[in-house]
Amino acid sequence: MTSKKVHDDKQYVAIGRRHGSADLQTEASEVSARWGRDYATLKTFGSGAAAKARFEALRREHTGLLTSRPDGIAKKSTVIGARDQATRQAWLWVDRGVLVLADLARSNSEVSHALAAARPDDDGDLPIAIPALAKLLATHQAELPDDSDVQARIDEAPALAQALTDAPGEVAAAKSAPIVDTAEIDLLDGKLYVALSALNEAGKRAIQHGELSVPRSDYKLKHLSSGGPKQPKAPVPIP
Repeated sequence: MTSKKVHDDKQYVAIGRRHGSADLQTEASEVSARWGRDYATLKTFGSGAAAKARFEALRREHTGLLTSRPDGIAKKSTVIGARDQATRQAWLWVDRGVLVLADLARSNSEVSHALAAARPDDDGDLPIAIPALAKLLATHQAELPDDSDVQARIDEAPALAQALTDAPGEVAAAKSAPIVDTAEIDLLDGKLYVALSALNEAGKRAIQHGELSVPRSDYKLKHLSSGGPKQPKAPVPIP
């Protein structure tokens, strides 16, 4: 991630809220090991001794905060876990619905266009996409295979869309007694995410230019995503 702007604390907090603190700690530990291994090359791509020292200091501060604020970490993990679970279930529903409609769309241009318009591009589209796809399934239910559980998909849609809209993690946290404000945790999580992403970017560029002979996967996030769970679109069937 090559930064194109200065990050302030508000932006770091927004980034940090999207990621679990324990997962960040695991990711940072692995990044630190790769940085040490490939230091001779990475230092020529802006990731030298000073950058590594700042990163390690940030890791130590982050570890200290996780140790001293276990209740806040647990609260944040609950929020992120609930959101991610709802998102995973939504993408599973979308895949089932899209692929059930795909065969019909190959022979029906109206369905093909409607399917292309309804399908989500990313997590943010899901609360709108699910009702649209459910409506499409209901409209063409009689034309779809009897064994494809179309009615089950239609019945599941309202609760899935509502779960995404209601931000289930926030609802769960609101029902519990106030524990600890997680703003400080989010701030450090955001700073750590930006720092390890910068190192990954340096590694990717070094590999791209043939200066580093390691698998490309070494410099990709392994325990984190850029947001919540994301999934690319499957091919749109065109008649």
